Amino acid sequence: MLNLYKNLPNGVVQFPGHPRAYLVDGFLLPLVPEPAEEKLKTPQHLKYHETDILVCTYPKSGTYWTNFICAQLLGKADFISDSGEEGHTLSRIVPQMDVWPVEYYENLPQPRIIYSHLPMCYMAVNEKPKYIVVMRNPKDVLVR
Repeated sequence: MLNLYKNLPNGVVQFPGHPRAYLVDGFLLPLVPEPAEEKLKTPQHLKYHETDILVCTYPKSGTYWTNFICAQLLGKADFISDSGEEGHTLSRIVPQMDVWPVEYYENLPQPRIIYSHLPMCYMAVNEKPKYIVVMRNPKDVLVR
């Protein structure tokens, strides 16, 4: 992966005409409430199972669509509702890896679908889980 910002220091950055982001090790990540460095540790500390599916996407690259298809294939989509009143929202069934503490993911029922906007280099790649990496033309992803 091309790392255009590798010489810049870690921290919050804002380029003209773009929203603020967090720069970590040369990668621009969406701003999150907690320090981004802590979120990068979640993939390495999580215990993976053979039934796990990890979806890795850049923001605005078809994350919701990919997660919903995975939930449908595993028979979990029956419980999804937009309002969350009758069932669960998709974000409860397919949580984002870099949001909750590791213990939250450990208690999810198998098979688990977990997604992340982190670059693949931060994922703890091993043989157990299945990985779905969504890539799009950057010109299609950059929106204002």
